[in-house]
Amino acid sequence: MIITTFAIVLTTLLRKLQSTRGIPAPIWIESSVSFVANNPAGRWLLLEDEPPGNSKVASSDDREPIEVTPKKIDNWRRLALVVDWLALFASAFTYLLLFISRLPKSEYEKTLTSL
Repeated sequence: MIITTFAIVLTTLLRKLQSTRGIPAPIWIESSVSFVANNPAGRWLLLEDEPPGNSKVASSDDREPIEVTPKKIDNWRRLALVVDWLALFASAFTYLLLFISRLPKSEYEKTLTSL
């Protein structure tokens, strides 16, 4: 029940955080998010192909290469994604611990604990 309540409250807060527009993120959030975004595993978690700030050159056979400007970085959305992944891993770990603690003990372990 506690984990479910935590998930509902966290979902509500993260949706509100993702919809935050126009308010610049503090420097500590920008540095944390850029650290995660610059790692290969972090890019996988954030579902990004290229590190932030890189621009690609789009080309076609019929046209000249066109410089594609990098997307504007939304640090609030990235922060919400990082927190969301951390919450997923934490809740999965908690459920794993609960499952392991409820496994029945073998007869050998029962005799050891009764001594």
